[in-house]
Amino acid sequence: IPDGITNIGYGTFWGCSALTSVAIPDSVTNIGNYAFYGCSALISATIPDSVTSIGSYAFNGCTVLTSAIPDSVTYFGSHAFYNCSALTSATMGNGVTNISDYVFYNCRSLISVTMPDSVTSIGDYAFYGCHALTSVTIPENVTSIGDYAFSSCTSLTSITIPDSVTTIGSYAFYYCRFLASFLFTGDAPAIGPYAFKTSPATLYYLPAFASTWPSTVAGRPAVCWNPAFSPTSPTRFTSGKFGFTLTGNPNLPVKVEASTNLASHIWTPITNATLNSSGSLSVADPASSSLPVRFYRIVWP
Repeated sequence: IPDGITNIGYGTFWGCSALTSVAIPDSVTNIGNYAFYGCSALISATIPDSVTSIGSYAFNGCTVLTSAIPDSVTYFGSHAFYNCSALTSATMGNGVTNISDYVFYNCRSLISVTMPDSVTSIGDYAFYGCHALTSVTIPENVTSIGDYAFSSCTSLTSITIPDSVTTIGSYAFYYCRFLASFLFTGDAPAIGPYAFKTSPATLYYLPAFASTWPSTVAGRPAVCWNPAFSPTSPTRFTSGKFGFTLTGNPNLPVKVEASTNLASHIWTPITNATLNSSGSLSVADPASSSLPVRFYRIVWP
């Protein structure tokens, strides 16, 4: 593609099934709808930082494409990377407000995705079938998660839902077979039918929002996440290690971190465990004996 081109138009390379690589010049700002649709042999597409928009179906069916997406892109059309089954990572630039419908559908090699704080909605089927996706951070301004948005993301184990989310669509986390826990940091959102179907998840919420949560939501148990340092169990040194007890609802997942200097903001995990069926956990700090001062905090794992 020659320098000076600013737009790769509608269907420019549609169905070029023998195309294996393409270098997009820095002059290009827009990749249009269907631009590389069905380029099934396209392994590498060098997308420069000048590109801010990728249209609908632009790389749909580019099943061996592995190229990274620059964070300059602020608009993705629906189905933009549909069935790009070799794509491993995706970074979206600040300014993206909507994760479009089907945008990463069946990107089954997608390991990581970075969404900016500007995102307010995650569309229907946006990450459906992203089997390799092990973690995802829902930005703090997202208000809605669409139908089937993360369905069949079989490597997810835990997700935090920010208090901005008011709606979770039907089947949003359907067949997330290993998704064991959600932490909701606000009121109970409106949740569509079968949002967690076939998922083993427990929905955890914070004590401040307990009044809005029933004991069961969309077929899954909802439990207050309330671990705390036990006021009745004394702190102690045992075998040269400083220890203490946490209490709360039974079987809560918890992480305890330690620091030697609060001003440094450096925290080191010392345990990542679960309260027992009686609602307690004994914690010992293996590094405490050699340190004059130690601070501890409880965080969501």
